[in-house]
Formats: sequence, structure tokens, C-alpha cells
Amino acid sequence: SSVQGRDFRVSGTSEDWRENIGRYCINNARLAFAVSLAFAAPLLKLVGIGGGGYHLKGESTDGKTTTMKVAASVCGGTDFWHTWRATGNALEGTASRRNDATLMLDEIREVDGREAGNIAYMLANGQGKARARTDGSVRETNRWNLLFLSTGELSLVEHAASAGERTYAGVEV
Repeated sequence: SSVQGRDFRVSGTSEDWRENIGRYCINNARLAFAVSLAFAAPLLKLVGIGGGGYHLKGESTDGKTTTMKVAASVCGGTDFWHTWRATGNALEGTASRRNDATLMLDEIREVDGREAGNIAYMLANGQGKARARTDGSVRETNRWNLLFLSTGELSLVEHAASAGERTYAGVEV
């Protein structure tokens, strides 16, 4: 299923957006990238490409959260983004709701470094954990195709290493 309608919000016109937000993306590679990511996510299915994610690493007050909020304006305003402060199961449900859209997660330090890599893999792979019912039959597995944007002062590899975890090839390119 695609993104649920309540996740999106319209505010103003496309002309308002171009004047108040879009113009700041010109000659600003970080903003242009993040906004392009938000516009690209709904097109993945149409062109037959799988999802993935990107992590913006930078110092505090470096504009990472602002960049994410600008990208969120494409979909539903500044409340369209979330923090990493969630369990893997909760983010699985959130990803399922954001199928064919963008998932934005602010400040990677909010999630346990031991779980961060597994969550990133799950989000990029587009499938939640298989689960059984009490009778042993298999429940329907959550699936999605999305692009996620993450922020933090540490990279995913650094955050996992700080918790004693090892990450594998493909987590950070």
C-alpha cells in the first residue's frame, strides 16, 4: 500500500513553495540533494528501482536538521520528519506507512548504536521481520520501497562502533 493520506499535508501553493523554499536550493548542494531525494522517492516504483538511504553527518549547528525540514516541506511540512528515538519495530511500522515516499530520521544518537545498523539495513531492504501468529501461521510481512534521510554528528559506522558493534559492507558508501 502507498503512503496514507494523513501523512501528507498541503500548505500554500507550488509558487509559494518555490519562492519560500525552492529558491534556497539553488547553489546549495545539500538542500538540493535533500529536496531531490524527497521528490525522487515516489518515482522509485515507476522506474523499477529499490529504495535506500542517505545519512547527513556534520557538527552541531551545521544545518542538518534544517536541511531535513526543508526536504520534509515537499511532503508534509516540518512535522513530516521523525527522530531516531524509536525501536526497530516502531520504525518498521513507520516505514510501512511511508511506502513510496521519504522517511526522515533526525539525530542518529537517539537510537542505540547496537541497533542502528540493523535498522538501516531493514529500511533499505524494504521488508520488516517475518512474524508468526500464535497458531504458527505466518503473519503478513510489512513491505515498502522508500528513500530515507538520516542525520547525526556521527556516521552510522562510528555510532555502531561506539556501542561495540561491527557494520558490514554497504552500510556506508
